[in-house]
Amino acid sequence: MSDGGMLGPGHIESTLRLYVELLQIWIENLKQKTKKAAFDLAEDSNSGNRGAQLDLSGVWAHVDEIESHGLFFLCSPSRRVRSFAVTVLRLVTEFDTALGKDSTRIIRILQGSPQRVMDVNDEKLSVAERSRLQRGMRKSNIHSTLVELCSSDVAYDSTLWFKVFPNLIRISFETCPFAVALTRDI
Repeated sequence: MSDGGMLGPGHIESTLRLYVELLQIWIENLKQKTKKAAFDLAEDSNSGNRGAQLDLSGVWAHVDEIESHGLFFLCSPSRRVRSFAVTVLRLVTEFDTALGKDSTRIIRILQGSPQRVMDVNDEKLSVAERSRLQRGMRKSNIHSTLVELCSSDVAYDSTLWFKVFPNLIRISFETCPFAVALTRDI
């Protein structure tokens, strides 16, 4: 097997790419269903819309499960897998939009609370890591800093990611306990 076995990097990456594509197709399908359900409701209040609503309510549990998969992928030592994890976590918010639901999600912690997540003991950081952290904390790009760290192939970025990752898990558990609990079951 030229790609390092069935679970080689190429196979994992292509499987994750397929997973993301399937999620995108599902999101588009949900958007069409919700538009049709809204149109049917406006057209006739007795159009059998109750079944469509029940169908969509069952999707919410799957969305939480998808978020737990994204968190699981963030645990990977591979930057490529972590990059797909960010994509999956972003897609979770698209599911929320398609379902007309606004929930606190892990991607919002990554992009919206980087100062809280990157609160690490400076004494344990190398000069390069401290410099990178300060550069990332500039106001111009502060919301993308954690995403950049987790998908970077620069050695000190990866090291810094693994130092801030426990904070991300702790904050995620406080904010999104259900997603973290589902991740533990994977």
